Amino acid sequence: MAGNDPSPVSAHTGEQWELLAGCIARAFPEALVTPYILMGGTDSRRFTGICDAVYRFAPFSMDAAARGSIHAVDEKITLETLERGVGFYETLIREL
Repeated sequence: MAGNDPSPVSAHTGEQWELLAGCIARAFPEALVTPYILMGGTDSRRFTGICDAVYRFAPFSMDAAARGSIHAVDEKITLETLERGVGFYETLIREL
């Protein structure tokens, strides 16, 4: 089985980062917005050829059980989690 090279690191300063961080802060005021390493393959690697700032963020608070259900037979999140996520995307789209 072949692997993939890691995606380039996106800046954690600048216009794109500030926009994303601001939208996160409005939707999740209790969150600490900070860069981190995502250990896993995402579709975002396909965008690095056309954009220098590719951020991997899902606006869904999940406990261990919800994270364990990702891509499983019974994958789910709570309605409250979904509503907060939709609120984040509404804010992001308006700010763009």
